Amino acid sequence: MQRVELSGGGVSSHSTASLQGAVSSRGGVSSRGARLAEHVPFVRRVAAVALGWVLAGLVMGCGAPGASGAASPSSESSGDALRFSFPLPDGGHVESQALRGRATAVLFITTFDLPSQALAKRVDEVLRRQRPRANAVAVVLEAPKYADLAIAFRESLELSYPVAMADVATLRGGGAFKDVTAVPVLVVLDHAGRSIARFDGGAPPDDIQRALSRGSR
Repeated sequence: MQRVELSGGGVSSHSTASLQGAVSSRGGVSSRGARLAEHVPFVRRVAAVALGWVLAGLVMGCGAPGASGAASPSSESSGDALRFSFPLPDGGHVESQALRGRATAVLFITTFDLPSQALAKRVDEVLRRQRPRANAVAVVLEAPKYADLAIAFRESLELSYPVAMADVATLRGGGAFKDVTAVPVLVVLDHAGRSIARFDGGAPPDDIQRALSRGSR
């Protein structure tokens, strides 16, 4: 699977269609891909993303292995509860405080990235059978003007959890999670909001389930 790397707060891919990104002066993400998209009807961009979702489904249906990344070790001694607030594209925010009490999977994705789409669906499948119950939220590392694509992403994949937009600090490589430099990235928080596991590039369902179970205790 191809990973999309973030450089200087923007989105860039090492695939054939390279996207070179940087944070705009207004705090959003600008990229070659985003600039080109401004000259293409929105419906064509949605169609291209939808094709990616179809391909993601085919990859998952063929039983492709889920992960190249491994969970980072737990850091109980220095792990403080993370505080964050990500805006939802249709209004409101996902607040870290509201997620406390359950283990939480936080995915950092882009809507056009095939591994992001596959991992988002995989997390949803794990979440539906997870006991004790857990939370999840996907955070889209794209400019706010692409909020409609985040909504389409959630609805087309029929995700049971919210899809939020990254705040300016996260787009610039800061914020609570700081070192998100590529997508997809999955961070698992325990019931108190502390980071206990991280997967870069993907994760098998069993590893996601184990991390969520550990975070529930």
